[in-house]
Parts: sequence; C-alpha cells; structure tokens
Amino acid sequence: MRVAIDARTIARPQTGDRTYMLNLLRHLPSVDGNIEYFVLVDRPLPPRIEALLDTKYLQVVVHTSPGGKLWTACALPRLARRLRADVVHLQYIAPLRLPCPYVCTVHDITFRLFPQWFDFKDRLLMNWLMPRSMRRAARVTVPSECTAHDIMTAYHIGRDKLAVIPYAAPPEFSVPPDEDAIGRTRARYGLNSDYFLFVGTLQPRKNLPRLLQAFARAKTGPVELVIVGKQGWRQPRLEDMIADLGLTRRVRLLGYVPDDDLPPLYAGALALLFPTLYEGFGLPVLEAMACGTPVLTSSVSALPEVAGTAALLVDPLSPADIARQIARLASDAELRRFLAEAGRQRAARFSWVQTASETVNAYQDTVR
Repeated sequence: MRVAIDARTIARPQTGDRTYMLNLLRHLPSVDGNIEYFVLVDRPLPPRIEALLDTKYLQVVVHTSPGGKLWTACALPRLARRLRADVVHLQYIAPLRLPCPYVCTVHDITFRLFPQWFDFKDRLLMNWLMPRSMRRAARVTVPSECTAHDIMTAYHIGRDKLAVIPYAAPPEFSVPPDEDAIGRTRARYGLNSDYFLFVGTLQPRKNLPRLLQAFARAKTGPVELVIVGKQGWRQPRLEDMIADLGLTRRVRLLGYVPDDDLPPLYAGALALLFPTLYEGFGLPVLEAMACGTPVLTSSVSALPEVAGTAALLVDPLSPADIARQIARLASDAELRRFLAEAGRQRAARFSWVQTASETVNAYQDTVR
C-alpha cells in the first residue's frame, strides 16, 4: 500500500496540528513496515524535524509551489497521481478531486460551534469546504468522542465513517528533565522558582481573560503566571488586561518558545492552568501530566475525556471557581503531589504507537 500524507504542518511553528502530524509520522513505520509512506511538504524541512523522521520508511516529497489553498487544490492531486497513491491522508480540507480515496483528520469544529471567534471570510470558507471534505472522505479520524459527537450533530455524518483515535504526549515529555535543565530554563526566561503555566495559541477559546481575572482574585503569594504561546487570531491585547488587573509584575508573556524548552517549563511549574472554553482534545493536558505537573482544566468539551480523574476540573465561565482551585494548588503541596502521580498514570494510558496503529487500520479500511 502507498500512502501520501499532506504533512505541511510539520515545517511550521509548534501547534496542535503540527504536534499531531509529526508524532504520527514518527510512529507509523513501527506499525507496518510494508506500507510506503510519502510525506508531502511545501518547503524543505528544518534539520531538527528531518532528524526525527525515520527516512528509511518515510519518503519526504517537497513541492514548493503553489502555496496555501492552491497547494491543496492543485499540487496535492498531482502529487497523489504521480506517486500512484492508494490512499491520501490530510487534515480538514480536501481538494475537489483526488485520484484515490482519502482519510480526513478533523481535530475539532470550533469554527462551526463558536463562529464569533472567527473572521467572516474564514468562517464562510470552512463552513463550505469542511462538510464536503468529510462527506467525500472514506474515513474521518477524530481525537475524541466529543469531536465525533459534535460532527455527527452539526453535519449528520454517520458514526460508522468516524474513527475516534486519541493522541498522546510526545515521547520527549515522558523523560523528566533534571533540576539543572529546569534551572537553566528558568534562568533563560528570568522566572521565579514558583509559577503556574499556561500553554497554547493565544486565541479567544483559550479563555485567557477569565484566567487572568481568576489569577488576580486567587491568593497565591509571590507565585507568577507564565503564558506560553504564539499570538492567534482575534485575541485582545493581553498586556492591557494584565495592566488593568494590576498583574504587571506577576504575569509573564513568553510568546512562542522552542520545542526543547517546553518539557522543563512544564516540569518546573507548580501546575498547568488550562481552563479553556473548548478543545477537541487538549494536548497540553497530557504533556503536563507526562512531565509530572499537576493540571487544572475545564469540565467541558473533550477535556474531562482526556484528563479523567487526574486533574482539577473547573467551570471555565466562572472566574471565582477557577480562582478557588488556583488557590488550592498554590497552598496544598499534598494535593499537587497526588495530581502529579495521578497525571503520570493517566498520560501513560495514551500512546502514539496506538494512535499510529489505529490510523493504519483506517488506511486499510479505506483501501478495502
């Protein structure tokens, strides 16, 4: 079997889409060595990313033009035909015509459930293209039962077409950084010894205004809040809100940080604060748990499905509820130890090998 995978996200800054695709590619060859994989990208890969891929079983195909949506519409069908692919695997949007069946991965349908968070043009395009992509797909893979339910409700896609395939923390997060690595990372960013951490693209669904309000209300002493993530779309200026709440000395905006800095940032934190409004999965929850970091997250969307009983769950619409649990985490070392151990056990139940194995099953179902 010959599988062509649209993997353009792996050459871009770290997001959930990129984490998913990169770790899937790293583990696919271990499942079935008889499958030929063609990794389709629109630019040369950074050396670090190239080194992570087992190129003996993965053939990287670079096609540099045209870019953007034209790449999907024009380049992807031509590459699939040239490579004689039996299956194409892509995320979200499929071209109108492909020479073979395809598997479509959809992480969430936030644009449909919360249209107020998106620009009109993007919302219009996604609402027009996404349903067609899913209906024409041989299989649609999703990371959670929550996302499967949302798709069935919004688009009336049959449950038999959907494959729920959970993700996992990347392997690097399961190797605890030593104290020297944590200390060097703290020093690099000028962090105090005690801090809470948020990780994610800065966009409205991440609920940062309520998190900041809750942090201002919580009695945490000198503990800082460190926010890691690149600027997303339609996110109000956090600097103004931080100043208005009197948090200028207590909140640090680090922006996007290199991949290697994330595990020690997690491991050095008192807890991950992730009370977001909606997630199709929520990879930062498992990343923190794999590092042995306690987790506070929301009681909505896929987050209870991922966190189980190994995290503090809060109402993301209630700054008072979030503040109470932040204060508990700041003052209760025994609670933090309990959540750290429960989180490690929870994260160990998720595996990229299993994700890859179930994805190969989707490819084989598609060919059959």
